[in-house]
Amino acid sequence: MHPHRGRGDGGANVDGASRGRRAPGCAAHRLMTLDFTPMCSPAFLHDHGGRLDPADLLRLPLISGHDPWWATWLRDAGLDVVAARHTGIRLDSQAHERRAAIAGQGVAMLTPLFWQNDLAAGRLVQPFAHVGSDGEAYWLVYPEARARVVKIKRFHEWLLATIGHSAG
Repeated sequence: MHPHRGRGDGGANVDGASRGRRAPGCAAHRLMTLDFTPMCSPAFLHDHGGRLDPADLLRLPLISGHDPWWATWLRDAGLDVVAARHTGIRLDSQAHERRAAIAGQGVAMLTPLFWQNDLAAGRLVQPFAHVGSDGEAYWLVYPEARARVVKIKRFHEWLLATIGHSAG
């Protein structure tokens, strides 16, 4: 849902949206922090020795290696970000990056909460325990005038129960 998209009336027909940032004129509830960590397929990991050190990422194909999350994660791991090569394909969507990682195309920087099922099923592996964050979050936003609408309250409650309050 995209409030204000192509409308001059403030998106009056939109009940709410999840967004990567707060929206002007809207009430906002933080849903979850956007954490991230490198992930790859088990086959990719096996083909590269079965175990990775963070420094290995400087020579491996990175899916969407231009993404600023790579620099943040690598810096947190104590690596020289300037030395990081921006190799691999550029997709700009975690859904596509996930697919490329599962297909063995390289290492993708992904949000673990989004891909729990792939991790549990063994389609993806998380080679490092460290999970980075740049402080960004997903927010539930809706027009302030609709704050008392029951379906918005219920949707907010459902979202928190679904993603788990600890994700925020």
